[in-house]
Amino acid sequence: MMFRELGMLDDAIANFERAAQSPSRALTCREMIGLCHLERGEPLVAVEHLQAALELGAEGRAATNLRYEIGAAYEAAGNDELALQWFEACAADDGSFREVGDRIADVAQRLSSDTPGGDGKKSKISYL
Repeated sequence: MMFRELGMLDDAIANFERAAQSPSRALTCREMIGLCHLERGEPLVAVEHLQAALELGAEGRAATNLRYEIGAAYEAAGNDELALQWFEACAADDGSFREVGDRIADVAQRLSSDTPGGDGKKSKISYL
């Protein structure tokens, strides 16, 4: 944890990888590795580790948080469709979790703006 807090992400990842060898620490370590990759600007690598943590049996608030972080990672990667799915999964667990409703609204707005004929898309008319 200390390495991550100091911004020494490579060292943090290496230490979390070693600690993840212990079954009792694997879930937390996978989550922390994912968050380190997200901080390094590697959101798709982060998703792999965050999903691995979820698959290790995260329950309750831990699972809700992982769903939120996966949504945030997909959003950082520019994949609003998957971000929305994961934010909605988080909201299904707890609609007030970390203001997930606002994230859903923001992503949904971007998606509707990107759709032809969507509310935010301006039509282009050219006159010759």
